[in-house]
Amino acid sequence: MSIIYDSHGDPRIVPARPTVTYYRPAGSGTLTFVNVLFPGGLTVNDVRLFNKDGHRWVSPPVRTYQKRTGETEYKWLLEFSTPEKQEEFQAEVLAAVERFLGEEEAAHE
Repeated sequence: MSIIYDSHGDPRIVPARPTVTYYRPAGSGTLTFVNVLFPGGLTVNDVRLFNKDGHRWVSPPVRTYQKRTGETEYKWLLEFSTPEKQEEFQAEVLAAVERFLGEEEAAHE
C-alpha cells in the first residue's frame, strides 16, 4: 500500500486533479484496487483496475449479490449519465494511476 497524497491532516485541501490515495494489488496480479480523490473532494473507493498483457482498464466499485439461481451478479455503485461520462471517469482514473506509478517508480530510483 502506498499513499501519495498528503493534505497534512487538513480535509479542506484537495488536489487540482484526480489523485490516487490508496493502491492495493489483489493476489492475482491482474487486479488492483485504488481509491481516487477527485477535485471538489469526492473520493471513490475500491475502483477496480485491471491489467492484462500491458492493457489497463478500470471499473467502478461494485456490489455483489446472489441471484435466486445461485449465480453471483455485480452491480456498479456509480452510475453515469452518458457513455461519454463513463469514458471520462475511466480516463481520469487511468491518468491518476499513471501519475501514481510514475511517482512510485521515481521514488525507488
